Amino acid sequence: MMNTKPKIGLICALVIGIILIIGCLEEEPTTEKPSEFYSMHFGAQLTFASGDMDIDLAELKEQLKVIEETGMDIIRIDIDYEAWMTNDQDNIKRHDAIIKQIRNDGKKLMLADRGATSFTKNKVTWEYFKQQHLKHTRIFMERYKPDYYVVVKEPIWYTDFDSMISTDTTPAMWYELALEACNIVKEVNSETKCAVGIYPSGQQEKEFFELTANISNLDIMGVDCYDDKDLQITTDDLIPLMPPDKEIWMLESWNGGGSSYLQPWQKEEDAEWIKKSVYYSQNNNFKGYIVFYPLHFSSYMKYKDVDWTQRTPAFYAFKEVVEEVRNNTEG
Repeated sequence: MMNTKPKIGLICALVIGIILIIGCLEEEPTTEKPSEFYSMHFGAQLTFASGDMDIDLAELKEQLKVIEETGMDIIRIDIDYEAWMTNDQDNIKRHDAIIKQIRNDGKKLMLADRGATSFTKNKVTWEYFKQQHLKHTRIFMERYKPDYYVVVKEPIWYTDFDSMISTDTTPAMWYELALEACNIVKEVNSETKCAVGIYPSGQQEKEFFELTANISNLDIMGVDCYDDKDLQITTDDLIPLMPPDKEIWMLESWNGGGSSYLQPWQKEEDAEWIKKSVYYSQNNNFKGYIVFYPLHFSSYMKYKDVDWTQRTPAFYAFKEVVEEVRNNTEG
């Protein structure tokens, strides 16, 4: 009787080899220092500038000074509807004052929609959320006329991460919302650049990303990358979807996202991630990069305990890479 075991073993080895070869053909994210640099916008989100985690105005201005020391040119505020829904004049004036300071400092303003804090406590229907979203898009545009407006922060953020919608949503529904919001933005101020952001590892995010490529008033398609998996998905699935008339930005980035928040033992890894993710952005023709937890430029303590005179490895890493890019592109 013929012994078939060697043949079976050979076939198995060939199959495994083919699988390994196919795996090797998958393009790895390029995070090494690029051979050439090009001009790119840099920015940072002003932590707790809006919403229920209030820092008083003096603290916000201290954080702003630290961020500006890095040499970036954009300040991002994820703006909450709550003060306007409740007519909280003190909080509205606080927004006015910090945005005036950003303008006075010669920085560009990026606003990003973040819904309403109260919706996370008492979820609302999609219809009500959409109504309030579009209403406040117009309010914020007319009041502040930002340089950039992220009309949809991340679909998954509103539904899972900071859940505020009681009914199911689809990528097509978020596309329609983004389309209408971009139209409002351009109607109020045609110079404002419209953006959407997605979390690459989120469910249905890719479909929304692909749909938004068809929005004529959309200028920026953003990815929010927090780990190597996000970079891999962006490389494999998202960059190929980019149309020639849109810019791709890293609209949020930090090492591990919320998992590294207030964790000082990760400070060296946080610094390494900043440089690696900026290099990735440069290697893939990104036009902008926004760091998301600049509170950690000074401290890993809770915000009321921050010593704003301190500087962390993440601060120096961001400052150095901003200077590196600019020194190699300004002529």
